Amino acid sequence: MCPGFTADPGCNVQRQGAMCKTAMIDRELAKLAVNVALQETRLAKSGSIKEQNYTFFWMGKAKDEHRTHGVGFAVSNKLVQEFDNPVGVSERIISLTLKQSASPTHLICAYAPTLPSEAAVKDQFYNRLAGVLNKIPPEDCVMLLGDFNAHVGADYLAWPNAIRRFGVGKINENGQRFLELCSQHGLCIANTWFQQKQHRRVTWMHPPSKHWQRLDLALIRRRDIGLVRCSRTYHTADGDTDHSLVLTQMNMPKQKPKPKTKREAAPKHCKNEGRRKCHSIPEVVCKEGGCKQYRHRTRRELAEPVSCYA
Repeated sequence: MCPGFTADPGCNVQRQGAMCKTAMIDRELAKLAVNVALQETRLAKSGSIKEQNYTFFWMGKAKDEHRTHGVGFAVSNKLVQEFDNPVGVSERIISLTLKQSASPTHLICAYAPTLPSEAAVKDQFYNRLAGVLNKIPPEDCVMLLGDFNAHVGADYLAWPNAIRRFGVGKINENGQRFLELCSQHGLCIANTWFQQKQHRRVTWMHPPSKHWQRLDLALIRRRDIGLVRCSRTYHTADGDTDHSLVLTQMNMPKQKPKPKTKREAAPKHCKNEGRRKCHSIPEVVCKEGGCKQYRHRTRRELAEPVSCYA
């Protein structure tokens, strides 16, 4: 492992270049106070790098393959112990689970095939992604994020549970596939839930036409959309990519309070009923009759036996 800009003779030039990029991204994420980030990578196989502020995890293709895509996470070093080890499904899908007392929060990073890709490649990706979502318990919180190469459009009347009024552009074939996945799994696109200026909605500029589009999306279960506080684009963040940074702020789900159980009343024949309560033994056996009193004993009574009469 060769973190940051440290020169290590054991690292080749390509690996050193990747290290320099992680160090630059580390500083940029620290400026924005981001807790967890995800990105498209070009690194081979799977591994991790610990920088000054963040630890990077990735999943990619083999060394002998042409590395056109890969996925990864950047987790703050302050929170890295709160997460389970990342699970790499493929070079396009990786998941991370935040351990909480309330309910686990599952983060899924995905990179979908582009529009010209073959139908078999798209089917394989969406089948694997559906398999990951099916394994997550319904009560857990899910965040699905990444570059989905899909135009979901702005027709919120046709997809009322998936998108809202603040969409961009028109839907295409990949967008149709993606919205069908959202409907099947009860997911909604958080980017379309918040009113932002037009330049804060788009994430990528098409080079030939110079038209800005929204390809990077953040999704959450429809019932948990209230946890999301904001979702917008930052074009000034330098991430060594042609995509702009999408920042989504959300509150972690809180643990539900346990229902209070009603305490049984003391037997009517006990003469100690109605005395002042204190922090003591909640259940005491009476001397006569073997009945039980469900009450607290006073400090003065702690050294004395409890009696009752029939």
